[in-house]
Amino acid sequence: VAMCADEAEAMGANDAVQLADLSHRLNARRVHALLLGGVRMADPASVQVRAEVEHGRDIEFELNLVLEGFVVLGDEVRVGPFVRLRNCQLAAGTVAQAHCDLDGVITHGACTIGPFPRLRPRTDLAAGPHLGNFVYTKHTTLRAGSKPKHLNYLGYAVIVPRLNVGPCT
Repeated sequence: VAMCADEAEAMGANDAVQLADLSHRLNARRVHALLLGGVRMADPASVQVRAEVEHGRDIEFELNLVLEGFVVLGDEVRVGPFVRLRNCQLAAGTVAQAHCDLDGVITHGACTIGPFPRLRPRTDLAAGPHLGNFVYTKHTTLRAGSKPKHLNYLGYAVIVPRLNVGPCT
């Protein structure tokens, strides 16, 4: 049954089924707005938008993406499958590969992140770092060109430019 926008806005939730329906409608509106804004999505039905989102041009989303909080995406950002972005600011050209869990991350230039990293609040990335498999950061700044490629914990640290951290390939 088709319903106009005004009817949906006047609906209430008296049980879990109605609440789920309203949540689905709100998400569909947010996804639709991103699509109209030029964001390309492999499967719009698999994207959950629980955030206020600002974005540039030429953005790509793969499957099963969750956006939470306040998310800013620069031009040409690519987001792989099974990614969660919460309160992130990703600069132009940044690539978040599969299974990234990013919370409170700020990038200042193009970076490659993942797959499988967990970046916690106050992770600050200059242009050029490449964070690989199973990298975990918290309160960490990575300078230009640093490369913690895999299996690293970086906490409360400042990593100098062009430093390879841990086992690198």
